[in-house]
Amino acid sequence: MVQTSKRSDNRGESRAHMNDFMGAISDYDKMIERFKCQCDNYKKRGIFKFNIQDFAGAEKDLTVASEMEKMIKKFFYFYGQIKSNQKEFDEAIECLTKALKIDNKYDGPIA
Repeated sequence: MVQTSKRSDNRGESRAHMNDFMGAISDYDKMIERFKCQCDNYKKRGIFKFNIQDFAGAEKDLTVASEMEKMIKKFFYFYGQIKSNQKEFDEAIECLTKALKIDNKYDGPIA
């Protein structure tokens, strides 16, 4: 039976709620192997590693998640700029709003 990301996520979350962090980490290991570009998987696994005092592993996973979020912010920012230059303002506003929801701090031009 093929598990979807959502199904594994629920299983991993259930294990974590029962303090089975090793089982939750194992589920998220499988999800990350199959769905490498989902930063939430790295965040959750990092938190579970923190709970078992695997601080080096937690730091690694949370760093990956943080870098992925920065890339997502850049994507929405630049896509919003493209839409604005094409006079597609509704789409531009939607993309720029998504970028702000990821990180609402203005840190200068995004490059």
